[in-house]
Amino acid sequence: MTLFSNPIFLAYARARLRKHHLLPGLVMYSIVIIVTLIGSYITTASNVSKGETIDLAPRAALFAYHAIFGLQTLLLLVMGTSRAANSASAERGEGILQFHRLTPMTVWEILVGYLAGMSVREYLLAGAGLLGELVCVVMGGVTMPQFILTNFILLTSTVFFHLVGVLVGVSRTSSSGATVTLASLIGVAPIIAIAFPFGDYAYLTPMPYYLNAMVSPADMEELFYKYASLPVLMFNMKFSPFVFTLILQALFGGFVVYALGRKLGEPTSAAFSKPSAVALFSVVELLLMGRLWEGISRPQAENGILGMLSRVSDRTQFLTVLLGAATVTALLVALGLLKSLGPSENRLRKLFIKTKKYNLPKLPHWHDDTSAMLTAVVMCAIFNGCYWWMLRIGSGFTEDWHRPWGAVPIAVSLLILVFVAMCEWTALQFPRNSEGYIALVGVVWWLIPVGVAWLIGFGKSATSEVLIAISPITSIYCALVPLGDEVNVRPLFVVFLNIFASMALLALFGGLLLHKRRSIQDSVSLASPGENR
Repeated sequence: MTLFSNPIFLAYARARLRKHHLLPGLVMYSIVIIVTLIGSYITTASNVSKGETIDLAPRAALFAYHAIFGLQTLLLLVMGTSRAANSASAERGEGILQFHRLTPMTVWEILVGYLAGMSVREYLLAGAGLLGELVCVVMGGVTMPQFILTNFILLTSTVFFHLVGVLVGVSRTSSSGATVTLASLIGVAPIIAIAFPFGDYAYLTPMPYYLNAMVSPADMEELFYKYASLPVLMFNMKFSPFVFTLILQALFGGFVVYALGRKLGEPTSAAFSKPSAVALFSVVELLLMGRLWEGISRPQAENGILGMLSRVSDRTQFLTVLLGAATVTALLVALGLLKSLGPSENRLRKLFIKTKKYNLPKLPHWHDDTSAMLTAVVMCAIFNGCYWWMLRIGSGFTEDWHRPWGAVPIAVSLLILVFVAMCEWTALQFPRNSEGYIALVGVVWWLIPVGVAWLIGFGKSATSEVLIAISPITSIYCALVPLGDEVNVRPLFVVFLNIFASMALLALFGGLLLHKRRSIQDSVSLASPGENR
């Protein structure tokens, strides 16, 4: 089946390319492109001082190309992706997705129809933008290789984000939910990635390579994305932004295509299987490990966000922040492994309740409750067992970290154990510091996620399990960051108080959980004999 014989593509093309919808948008977008070209020339000419002789056309063309490429990115990545997500969500809500599954089309033919048809109007409007960019090439401000490569990266980014949009659409039950999710992916997530040491998220967009290819280093000093346009250093290897962008898009795009195959084949199933989810988090962890390796071996190298943070006066603080962000991913990997390898619901039911006697169809939230508490117990045990080694690492900060025999064990240990508790840092800023107060702050922040998870209900939200997973890990900031001479705090005493309080809270919540289980078991025992009569 070719694209032009695909019924899904034809249906969307007929619906979205009607003249009364297409022509006004095409005319308006063309006018914007023309005004951009003319305005760039006028602005460039007005900024030339008297007596200065320069060729206006190339400079104006480069300025216009920047503006047009930004419009193209907004049109395809934001508007096109949002359209794909909303259309996919509407098809799922109206039952059309189930209808497509009954047709002879394969899952991949359905996906191609969605990918090409849902944003077909945006594709056509982008053609007008390409004509404007070609005018810039003719004016001499942009070379033909630059035009081809930047638009090729824009094309691959568009395909990736549209795949993500379709996945979000078929996974959400409402178009508003799909819009909120996409706004987070495109708008909020990059900001978080830039604020924390995972600026590689930016390489899923065309901007890093575009800045590398089209903006001179002198003009790049004040740009927010400066770090993303430099060569990527990872595991002592150097990647150009073009190659690294393609690698990252292909890597994560493969996971998205796999998830789409599962959702389109069976819309009620989960997008990722447990092994694939663990593999995805492992890939993210590998990227963070690569950045960590370079941050340790080249502390002053301008390597993305590492270079930005390496200029911080206290190198320990820089690595602490880096490791804290990396550990969030490690905790998710551990959580996925625990859920994949943990006991099944049937085994738990047979262990705690005689199912043959009471003939229970399903015990509500039994497996999720136990899995969440099991995660907390395992995390707390690992955390408490390795705390002394973390203290040694924090106090023995040496320059031998770049050597493999010193870097690998330390990096792996910290990636598993470190979650930077900013509440501890906040407590250290108060003038009256004491070990008990700092430990109390850590315990409160231990209690908050557990309490929130308890209120949400362990079995009702995956968020509660993540909260449980990170809850025991506090007071690391005191252990890793050397305290100033003016702060009279003994980290070991803080550690002892925090561990003692954490274990007490864990025992408390474990007892509450067992009491809850026992009450359910008693109620079942009382109700079952009456039912058997």
